[in-house]
Amino acid sequence: MITNGSLLDDEKFAFIEQHNIIIGMSHDGPGQHLRGPDPFEEPGILDVVRRFIEERPHAFSINSVITADNADINAIIDWFHERVHPNAPVISKA
Repeated sequence: MITNGSLLDDEKFAFIEQHNIIIGMSHDGPGQHLRGPDPFEEPGILDVVRRFIEERPHAFSINSVITADNADINAIIDWFHERVHPNAPVISKA
């Protein structure tokens, strides 16, 4: 299931875990502000994302779209590893 993460909470985490759903979270890292609000700035969402990475690393990924405005892939990966989790599974697409 693809999500922007804006509605993730503990209740949804439990449902996703119970039904063994694989999550792909769409987030552009430092370029997120170019497309809209950053769900990581909402209380609790970043905690749930970190929980996915810790407890369900096999079933969670972060997908970023690379554009001319955020074209440094290494900077994007570093941003996720520093801000979200050292093991954040980032998938980037040009």
